[in-house]
Amino acid sequence: MHRATSRLRLPPRDDAVVSLLRDNLIYFVNKLNARERLYIPAAIGKGIFKLTHDCKSHGGVHRTYKRIIKYYYISALPLMLIKPD
Repeated sequence: MHRATSRLRLPPRDDAVVSLLRDNLIYFVNKLNARERLYIPAAIGKGIFKLTHDCKSHGGVHRTYKRIIKYYYISALPLMLIKPD
């Protein structure tokens, strides 16, 4: 994997500790700014990353990562991007 991926930072531990169930979907809510992000299971997180990256003209690892975390909560995503397959 590209060396730059090792610079991705994990979100603070208390970033998304409040959960919300709505329409049978789980959302995590940031305590500081009340922003809701849809929970995506880690098992499909890397696939979501690949789809986002490929559909957005290969915008790069960091740009794609920032796009995803704006709307979705994938707890293990930074570690998945750092670890080689």
